[in-house]
Amino acid sequence: MGKNQPKQSPNTKLSLLLQRHLKDKGISSSKLATECSLEPSTISRIINGYGNNGNPYTPTMETIMLITRVLELNEEESTELFFAAFPHFPLWITAIHNNLNLYQTYELMEKNGYSTLTKP
Repeated sequence: MGKNQPKQSPNTKLSLLLQRHLKDKGISSSKLATECSLEPSTISRIINGYGNNGNPYTPTMETIMLITRVLELNEEESTELFFAAFPHFPLWITAIHNNLNLYQTYELMEKNGYSTLTKP
């Protein structure tokens, strides 16, 4: 990313949710990392919203699953954290429920401001 280009905003919702769950469970981010067998920097990136390169950081699905298990989040809390990490997923659910084909799903994603990697 060039120096004159503004950075995208970090995922504030994910950061705030994770921080709230850590506080509610009385666990530090470093302890969470240890219990998830993750590097402390991974949890830090989620909380800060940025990776080493200064670009917005998106954790993997596996990382979010580990976090929800270690924090013993219920289904609603897990879903909220998952959708905060991957905000486009509810659109896929909508597409499935409305029997949209892949092209229609991509149109729905673009209409809602989400980029697609490929087009059918």
